[in-house]
Amino acid sequence: IIGFTILLSNYFSRMLSFPIIKLKKILKLISNGVLPQKLNTSLEDEVGDMIRTLNKIILSLKKTAAFAEKIGQGKFDTNFKPVSKQDILGNSLVEMKESLKSANSKDEVQNWIIEGLASTGAILRSHDNIKDISEEVIEFICHRINALQGAVFLAGKQNDESILNLKSTYACQKVVQFFSSRRRHTRLPLV
Repeated sequence: IIGFTILLSNYFSRMLSFPIIKLKKILKLISNGVLPQKLNTSLEDEVGDMIRTLNKIILSLKKTAAFAEKIGQGKFDTNFKPVSKQDILGNSLVEMKESLKSANSKDEVQNWIIEGLASTGAILRSHDNIKDISEEVIEFICHRINALQGAVFLAGKQNDESILNLKSTYACQKVVQFFSSRRRHTRLPLV
């Protein structure tokens, strides 16, 4: 009987300690940044509850890691919902995403302006007459801002009257024909 009791006690001890040892190993992995696969359990006791809770934590950390990776790739349109209002990591990542998105947008605008100014400067340096400069600049600007048409007028005077001289156009044929007289009085509105 004593041998049977020792054997039975050893069996129950292993049955109880094996899942706890397994949990301990998984927690060590997580503490080292490794997110293991889902743990299967058929236990319906406190240890089983701990394993199911640990599975939820692992899943949450995997979703958070995937979101952080998308942010790192510059995919600021990625949606993510923190686990709760108290989710410090999740909420911090959402705030970081918004800050990076705003900074990225400002950088894009600034780069767009700098590139545009540099290209316009190159156009100005590559020509020595106003006609060629105006033609290339208006074409560049229309392409740059996705405009369908544009015109360059130079202000001048004729018989003590202010006038605008058309120097170049970029547009469809109908618009070019409209501006073909090449001069407009400044009293007339331009749209």
